[in-house]
Amino acid sequence: MQTNSAVKIRLNKFLKYLGIGQAKFAQTVGLSRGFANNVGDSIRTENLAKITAVYPDLNTVWLLTGEGSMLRNLPVPTNSENTNQQSDDMIHDNFFQALK
Repeated sequence: MQTNSAVKIRLNKFLKYLGIGQAKFAQTVGLSRGFANNVGDSIRTENLAKITAVYPDLNTVWLLTGEGSMLRNLPVPTNSENTNQQSDDMIHDNFFQALK
């Protein structure tokens, strides 16, 4: 009897949210057809990078650990270039702070 891993359950919840099946997901991301059905409690870094490249709104911390929400908090678009630049600068600053 095969058990469902926590990551597999969360990935399938995300696919249900998107309204796509496992085969479509695998094709879109460039992974093997059975990836979503056979994923364990960890995902190789290369595969995670492929997933986030296609689905940047997926919160990978949630996918891997169950912590937080399924979707990332994406910045709200505005009409002001200055505001967009400030938002981009804040994202980059936060990224570099996290690296320290």
